[in-house]
Amino acid sequence: MFRFLLLFLFLACQVQAQDAETLRKVAMDSLKADKALIALDLVKKAIQAKPSFAQAHFLEGVIETRLQNHKAAVSAFTKAVMYKEDYLEAYYNRGLLYAGMEDTDKAIEDFTQIIQRNKNIPHPYLHRGKAYFAKSEADKALSDFETTLAINPKQVEPSSLLAFIYYQKGNVGKALEYVEKTIALDARAEDAIYIRAQIRTAEKKYQEALKDWDLLIRYNPYNWKAFEQRSLAYLETQQYDKALQDANKIIEKQPEIPSHFDLRGRIYYAQKKSELACQDWQQGAGKGDSACKEKVGKFCR
Repeated sequence: MFRFLLLFLFLACQVQAQDAETLRKVAMDSLKADKALIALDLVKKAIQAKPSFAQAHFLEGVIETRLQNHKAAVSAFTKAVMYKEDYLEAYYNRGLLYAGMEDTDKAIEDFTQIIQRNKNIPHPYLHRGKAYFAKSEADKALSDFETTLAINPKQVEPSSLLAFIYYQKGNVGKALEYVEKTIALDARAEDAIYIRAQIRTAEKKYQEALKDWDLLIRYNPYNWKAFEQRSLAYLETQQYDKALQDANKIIEKQPEIPSHFDLRGRIYYAQKKSELACQDWQQGAGKGDSACKEKVGKFCR
């Protein structure tokens, strides 16, 4: 009798497991068909049939993420790793959620869990590096980004981030090295082009900088910061008409920013149009710009 009871319980568990797996597969199909709510209901039934089913908890986390229920997704991924400690995909997805929720310490813990189990996957290093960067731990971020590229040299994002961090640290040589690597991987890598333009401007290589500002504006005609910087480069190279054209455009699009009036005032002053320059500086001063206030006091008496 006891053996029969054990056999019955074993067979019942087998049936439940099969039912749970079937429900999980149907839930996956529903999710692929953009029926997330139906998928969620099915996967919850799979979990009810087999509470320790790690893959079902993982799928629940994926569905909750799709539905933007991030706390519920974190809970689901946590159950997945509870029942399957080496569930790398669950750590990864939970780490991404923690990073998005700005819980960087927990994100770092999850990406570290993956790295400790498999040191040859690039993306955990990338995302852990981004979390370290968010915590202003630049050296740790550098190490992780460099490891990411050592595993997969063709990734654009870590190369671009390395360029930015080295630029921030004042290491222009290394910054340019990674800028060029990034642009070689993606000719339209705007962040890298922007860094190169800034470096060329700081080195007073204005003609070269202008080429980069032209590229950035071509790739994004609404990049008003690039218009501003190009206007400044035109001013430095005494191309006043072009400088004025860019200054007019950014004032038209961003009239609330007082520094734009300082820029156009400087262009007018370089053209010996003092009255127009003072009008712009007075307008900028009225908006609270200290540089405009100083110029009004100095040139507009």
